[in-house]
Amino acid sequence: MNSKILLLLVSLFASVGMQAQTTGLEQTNRSMEEYDISAFCSYSSWHPSQYILDNSWEILRYFRTPATLHNLKSAGIDAHNSQIRLLRVGGLLSCSMVNDSVLYHTVMPIFSEVQTNDIRHVSKAMADSVFAANKKDFNSLIKLFKKKGWKNQTYSLVFAALLDKYIWDDTRIKKQKDMTDHGTWSGVYWAMYSKRPEMKCGTNSYGPVNYNWSDSLGYWISDSKMIRVANDIKASQKPVITDSELAKDLSQWGICNADGSIIVPVIYRGSGDDVDNLCNKISDNLCAAVKAKADWFMRTFDIANKDEAEVILYHEMMYDLLAMLESKGIVEKPAILLGEETGTIHFGDIVFIIL
Repeated sequence: MNSKILLLLVSLFASVGMQAQTTGLEQTNRSMEEYDISAFCSYSSWHPSQYILDNSWEILRYFRTPATLHNLKSAGIDAHNSQIRLLRVGGLLSCSMVNDSVLYHTVMPIFSEVQTNDIRHVSKAMADSVFAANKKDFNSLIKLFKKKGWKNQTYSLVFAALLDKYIWDDTRIKKQKDMTDHGTWSGVYWAMYSKRPEMKCGTNSYGPVNYNWSDSLGYWISDSKMIRVANDIKASQKPVITDSELAKDLSQWGICNADGSIIVPVIYRGSGDDVDNLCNKISDNLCAAVKAKADWFMRTFDIANKDEAEVILYHEMMYDLLAMLESKGIVEKPAILLGEETGTIHFGDIVFIIL
């Protein structure tokens, strides 16, 4: 690593650590909609967001600092016993007995304005450092995508396949299902004080089938249909849709031809081919950067455990890295993610398969 970059990172961590320890956790009367909410979770019946009803967000914000129900009511916040129970069942609120008092504490990380700014200051510096160290491999991977005829899907492959898929691995950063179990869901659910200026995007996965989404995406395939696609491909373990009716439908979405032959990128994870090797190499370096700072991040921002610290810090660095790749013209969002009227045929620009 460049010595100047390393010195900058050390200075940033020292500065942020001092600020985090001296800054209170005060929150303004800020609605949940104004926060940047992220859910890295696997759920069976209830998503963590479904436990936040009525004024539950106010309750969660107040209990960022452990306090009693009496303290809560003295602050002018009403809370029914059923609300408290629901938040506890949902894994968003905990309670403990301290000196004969029952203290409630919000489990969900909710970061203040100062904390959010500090975290993003650090994550931006980390992204700068990671890009400088891996620039050659990023460029090589993108050239390889284009060589394979995947130019239209390059953005989604870099973001959703590389940055948001390969990194979640038993040897790197834990997957949602392997994190803390909260009953109906497992993983981590958190809130940054402010939204990023860039359009928010993420990845929806259905077994081997994945697509990149954004808040502006105007075309969506139903979950039930994507599950049918996933089951069809899993059954054959081949890049083909065997259900003729389904294939005909998907051909209108740019995913396959009418005969069922897949026309979106297919990545063979673990194959050791050029794409797999470059994705693994970059992912190892991204993971190492996060793990090197995870303990510091967990202690400084009072994160429950190291797994959650790694996930939150990685997401912040990931979005900074993606923004950087866009600003340098290395990747470009496809029109469909920008909300343009492209027609369903361009849905294939944001879909890929990993076998």
